Amino acid sequence: MKITNIETFIVDAGWRPWTFVKVATDEGITGYGECSDGRSPHGIVGTIKDLEQALIGTDPRAFEMRFWDMIRGTRQSPGGIAAKAIAGIEC
Repeated sequence: MKITNIETFIVDAGWRPWTFVKVATDEGITGYGECSDGRSPHGIVGTIKDLEQALIGTDPRAFEMRFWDMIRGTRQSPGGIAAKAIAGIEC
């Protein structure tokens, strides 16, 4: 099984934006995550796009390896938006 696509969706709930993440695989299995902070949805989406290159083509079942791939990809700016982006992807 390999990750084939990662999509993000910003949904306006009226009082705050919600950021959702969809992770698709080559076996037709899809996972969803949520990583809203109420203030910077486009920053989270940008961080997810930056992490995408390290994740496409990898096995999502090796979730601990994927987690560390994402940590390595954001090590210059840990916490904050990077932590929220990782939380949304590791659905």
